[in-house]
Amino acid sequence: MIEPEREAPAIGAFIVGILVGLLFGGTAMTLILFLAMVAAGGGNVPALPFIIEYAIATVALVGAIVACVRMRLNFWLGLWIGLAAGMLGGTALCNLMTGGLGNMH
Repeated sequence: MIEPEREAPAIGAFIVGILVGLLFGGTAMTLILFLAMVAAGGGNVPALPFIIEYAIATVALVGAIVACVRMRLNFWLGLWIGLAAGMLGGTALCNLMTGGLGNMH
């Protein structure tokens, strides 16, 4: 059986995608998603937007890792992984900051 030729993975583009995704996911995506959930009424229960954002970012990261196993490495796959990882980190940082602000006297 003859297998079709596969393109070589674009490692450099993959790494650039991860870095861009981390930057954008940890800043803009986290803030936009959090503000959208608070505006939608999640502000009544302070932990709810964080829980929902963690869940969304975790599902996105698992999906990106599965896609990474099945596809060849490229910029878009790196961007997807970076966005999800950046959202997880950005949400954790926001959670830490708001938790600390809530304990101030």
